[in-house]
Amino acid sequence: MQTIARHLILAYATLAIIVIATHALFVNAPVFRIWELAEDIFLFGITALLLRTVMKGASISLRRYSLLAEHTDEIALFVGPDRRILDVNEAATRAYGYSRSELIGLPLESICRTDEWALSDLTETSGATVTVEAEHDRKDGTRFPVELSAVCAEIDNQACLLVLARDVTPRRRRQEFERLVHEIDRRILKNERLDELLAFTCSEIARLYDYPLVQLSLKGEDGRVTIRQAAGPCADFLEGIEVRWDDSPAGRGPTGTAIRTGEMQWRELSTDPQFLSWRARALANGLTSALAIPLVVHERVLGAITIFLRVHAEVDPEITKDLIAFADQIAISIAAAWDQRKIMLHLTALESAANAIVITGPDGVIQWVNPAFAEVTGYSSEEAIGRKPSILKSGSHGPAFYRQMWSTIGAGMVWRGELHNRRKDGSIYLDEQTITPVRDADGQITNFIAVKQDITAKKQQEDLIRHVALHDPLTDLPNRRAMEGAIERLCQQAKQGKPGTLVLLDVDNLKIINDAVGHFGGDQILAELAGVLRTALRPADFFARFGGDKFAVLLHQTTAQQSREVAERLRAEVDAHQFHFGGFTFDLTISMGIVSIDGTEDSWSIPLAQADTALYTAKEQGKNRVVVYRRDGPQWQLLADASRWVSRIKAALREDRFVLYYQPVVNLGNGIPEHYEALIRMLDVDGTIIPAKDFIPAAERFGLMPQIDRWVVENVTRVLRETPSSR
Repeated sequence: MQTIARHLILAYATLAIIVIATHALFVNAPVFRIWELAEDIFLFGITALLLRTVMKGASISLRRYSLLAEHTDEIALFVGPDRRILDVNEAATRAYGYSRSELIGLPLESICRTDEWALSDLTETSGATVTVEAEHDRKDGTRFPVELSAVCAEIDNQACLLVLARDVTPRRRRQEFERLVHEIDRRILKNERLDELLAFTCSEIARLYDYPLVQLSLKGEDGRVTIRQAAGPCADFLEGIEVRWDDSPAGRGPTGTAIRTGEMQWRELSTDPQFLSWRARALANGLTSALAIPLVVHERVLGAITIFLRVHAEVDPEITKDLIAFADQIAISIAAAWDQRKIMLHLTALESAANAIVITGPDGVIQWVNPAFAEVTGYSSEEAIGRKPSILKSGSHGPAFYRQMWSTIGAGMVWRGELHNRRKDGSIYLDEQTITPVRDADGQITNFIAVKQDITAKKQQEDLIRHVALHDPLTDLPNRRAMEGAIERLCQQAKQGKPGTLVLLDVDNLKIINDAVGHFGGDQILAELAGVLRTALRPADFFARFGGDKFAVLLHQTTAQQSREVAERLRAEVDAHQFHFGGFTFDLTISMGIVSIDGTEDSWSIPLAQADTALYTAKEQGKNRVVVYRRDGPQWQLLADASRWVSRIKAALREDRFVLYYQPVVNLGNGIPEHYEALIRMLDVDGTIIPAKDFIPAAERFGLMPQIDRWVVENVTRVLRETPSSR
């Protein structure tokens, strides 16, 4: 039997490893979630193995059962014929608060009531598994709900009962939470007063989670916060306390900060310096931590729900998730209560609403539509009422889409989404919808209200604006802005082990073509060049125009050798292609700089500057060639020097540290100066004069010449205005 158990444990461990590998390859789940799934499968297997081993009916030693039980998180109790506990696992000691030695020999009635489940029937049913729900007692007298699975067996040659128990408190709490949400909806529909609704909410949250203090506050005018309701044994703590939501000292606690920022706040009250003025009072009440969740509706903060705890531990993530969802529900409830007096006005407004509005019964049959519905869909109210919204189906969405939508609203939740619908005339339009269930006083769904808006034109305009913002108008390629974003994404992917390559290319001697056929002709040749390059690239390669005669290519998951081969293929394609315009034939060549992106880059600007350095080197070496940037090569020093010059030039522009020298141009025939030539120099921070040959190349290369030219023109014209004319 021990061998069989060992083999089964090994089998479940192997299954867990397979799950990890499968998730890692196909689901790309985070590692900690994968391990959680594997652990669940393994523990489930151990529990099932324990029960199956017992049900075999063979006599086996209690020690072997105990060893197997230690591998499950469920409570395991071994009970003898006299209803005394023979042994327990570690999970049982944690659950009941007793030590192992205290539990062994303890009568079963000490932790559970015998009338909760038919113990005598279980002991007479050899080999049959029985599952029941009960409540067990901890050592400190508190009770908790459990789900029990019990089976009889023969252990150490005597009858024994194996009981596996699972704490179902989270499940019960979830059921209570859902009941509370429905009850709040019911009270809103009954037009219950806001203060009564908030008082009920606070008391129920405090009871459900056993919190010492739950505080519900609303945002007031001029930075004030009104504590509308509070519940729990420590509610007196709030008496006389001033809370604000502005940045005053009274507004820096968890409640005020949550309202001011619209973000959840977690505070340790004993160490939080912003809680100093309330600390002594809080600690005297045994309050050590606080969680404040803002109440937000349509990005508007209405207030906050603040929960105080007596333990130095964060709220369970699952409970926090419930509380955030609950805060959203409460915010909606508050807004609904505030707007209750406006309902009749809203009903009147439905008729004149610009958006189409449809009201259906719980079966989805249309009961009412407003005039805007006919304008959008082409169906009159007479044609729509009595039919279902499926008359608008276009066939663009599959059955799963509609199942998910009906599942959401059928569960009483709001559904928001976009659908491609068909008008009566057969034309397709994009319909943005919000479908809201309506409940009666008993919580039953009686209607669905759908607010529909035709956003076809808006979507097309947004797509056009987005396309124009990220694409070059001449070639329709992604522009520099889109390329910078793509480089940044590739840098992040490289940090995750997916390196790539940036190829920067420039057309050699395009100025000759512009001089021959004009800038319009040059643009047409550039567009043709883009087509040649795009054809030579792989579909997955990102190809963009940087502006002027410069293009860029991003190659994903390529080696340096593969990248060079791609670049050489591009160069050869352009070299072999003849370009024609206006009766002229042109042979173009391109120069290229390549840099590998390996994850060491801090931002997109670094590989771009490195690729530009390699491209500049290719130009200097004779053009029509490919140069790969190497960080240990001389290009690095060139880049570093150029970068330093860029910083110095920008500083000189900001601080007006340029000076002009005027050199006369003299007529050799009569010796009279005919005009003057302005020569620019830069002043260093220490006053040293720097000649133009030292900084102009860097300014030209990094696009700073327009700023320098502007400075020269402004200062020359100023001198001309201030200098009297000799004529």
